[in-house]
Amino acid sequence: MIIDLSQSINSDIKLYPGSPNVSFLKWSKYSIDGYDSEAIFLSTHTGTHMDAPSHFIKGAEPIDILDVNRFVMSNVHLLKISKSSNQLITTEDIINSDTDIKENDSIVFSTGWEHNYNSDDYMSSNPGLSPEAATYLSNKKINAVAIDSPSIDS
Repeated sequence: MIIDLSQSINSDIKLYPGSPNVSFLKWSKYSIDGYDSEAIFLSTHTGTHMDAPSHFIKGAEPIDILDVNRFVMSNVHLLKISKSSNQLITTEDIINSDTDIKENDSIVFSTGWEHNYNSDDYMSSNPGLSPEAATYLSNKKINAVAIDSPSIDS
């Protein structure tokens, strides 16, 4: 089963402070060109997105050379760990979830933060993953981590 976690991209989508507004530019018209198309201008961090290793590590792999199969996560664990504004998911939270995490598994954290999408602090006060928990998951050699907030870090 495939579950699509992506948000719709539109001109009203929440943006990280300082990111450019999403713009849809009419490129062609069916009545003139025989087809309709648009150009879209947005930051690579708009809506649901993947951070490549190069986003955080100088010289690491950019998104376009990663194996596309990594993005269709096959063995995924959903960890429901409720967190509030600026709270961190800890190693203890992960261990206490009683989830048997193996190499190449993917983790999706459900903190409940998605319910704050319409709040003013949605983009600036989100929960995230503690550095120790990130190290713990890295040592387990997992494939990917996802979270229901705008960023994996608070």
